[in-house]
Amino acid sequence: MRTFILFSYLTVFLFMVITQVSYGQSNVLSGEYVHIPKSKSIFIERIHNGILFKSKPNGAWIFFEKQRNNLFFDKKGNRIEVINHDEIIFIKRNSRRGLHYIKVVDIPDQSHLIPNENAVSSRPEGLWFDEKTDTYLIVVETRDGIKVRLKDSRLWYSYYRTNQHGTFVSDDGKSYVWNGLTLEYFHTENQFRLHFYKIADDFTGY
Repeated sequence: MRTFILFSYLTVFLFMVITQVSYGQSNVLSGEYVHIPKSKSIFIERIHNGILFKSKPNGAWIFFEKQRNNLFFDKKGNRIEVINHDEIIFIKRNSRRGLHYIKVVDIPDQSHLIPNENAVSSRPEGLWFDEKTDTYLIVVETRDGIKVRLKDSRLWYSYYRTNQHGTFVSDDGKSYVWNGLTLEYFHTENQFRLHFYKIADDFTGY
C-alpha cells in the first residue's frame, strides 16, 4: 500500500514538472490579450529569446527579454509574467500590482519560424536577427544611407549608399546588402558574413 501511495505521489510530481517545462517552452503564444475591467488590449509576438509587446494595433513594438521560462523584462524594468498560454500579467517598474490579461485572439506559435524568411520588407530600417550567431541588429535610415548597432551596444556605425541598389558600404570597406528579404553583412574582403532577417519594423525599447 505504501509503495502504491509513493508511486502515486511520484507520478503526480513528475506530471507537474513536465507540465511546467512544457509551459516554459510554449506558454508565450502570439496573440491579442485583453484586460477585462478596462477593456484594454495588448499584442504579443514571440521571437527568439524574448517577446515583442505593443499596446496599440499600430503602436511601436517593445522588446522584452527572457529572464526565466515565464518572466520577461524590457529595458526600463517593466516585466511580463506568464501564468499559462492564455494569461499574462503586465507589471510596471517599481510596482507590486500588475494588470491581468487574457488572450482573446490566438495566433499560431511562430517562435520557430521567426525570423520569417519570406517576409518582404519595404525598407531596411527596423530590428533584424541572425539566427546562426544569435545576433540582433538595429538599423536606422539616414540621408546618406544607414546606421547600425548591435543589441548590447550603444555604438552606431555608418554605412553609405552606393550606386548598387540596396548596398551600403562603410569607410573601412565593410558592407550591408539589402534585397527586401534579407540583410547580409560582409566583412572586409568578404572574410565573414552574417545573414539577417527582419523581425520588427520598430525597435523601441530595445
